[in-house]
Amino acid sequence: MARYLPFALALALLPASSPTDAATPERWAYTDGWDVGYYPTTRGCLAFATFDGTGFFIGFDTRGSIPALDITMLDETWASIEPGTRYPVTLALGDEPPWILDMTGVFMDGAPGLNILVDASTDKAATFIEEFQRELRMTWSYGDAQLGHFTLRGSRRAFDEVLACQDAYDAQVPDPPAVETPVAE
Repeated sequence: MARYLPFALALALLPASSPTDAATPERWAYTDGWDVGYYPTTRGCLAFATFDGTGFFIGFDTRGSIPALDITMLDETWASIEPGTRYPVTLALGDEPPWILDMTGVFMDGAPGLNILVDASTDKAATFIEEFQRELRMTWSYGDAQLGHFTLRGSRRAFDEVLACQDAYDAQVPDPPAVETPVAE
């Protein structure tokens, strides 16, 4: 049975909420093909990798009163993705039961993509991170179309670096006023 992360509100993401925004990320680490950095616009650390032309980000967006797990995929070939439209995307991490993610279409850094923000304090977010770090591959699909089949080689070390990065930035930056950012429950 698929696990479902409902998306409370359709995110009409503004460019300011993009992990690839004009504010240059500060590199934290590079490990096994994953580039980990702090993104000032989202006040979060994210790991980034490219797989066959698809950019993949995973990490945190801490602008809101509820820190969010941020998962974003961008691909120039996804011409039919409409910003602000919701897409039920299936994600299989290894042999685990698939996740159904209610993702929102975005246009960032010159490419269409999909994004979801999930309350980082939930058990679902913790389980997702655990599976992401443990498994060796991920397969994304929308309906009958496969969006990508990618390796997760190095994902454990990459996300460990995301956590270390976020802890370091959280410790040195005073809490700025929170911006309400809708997250999935």
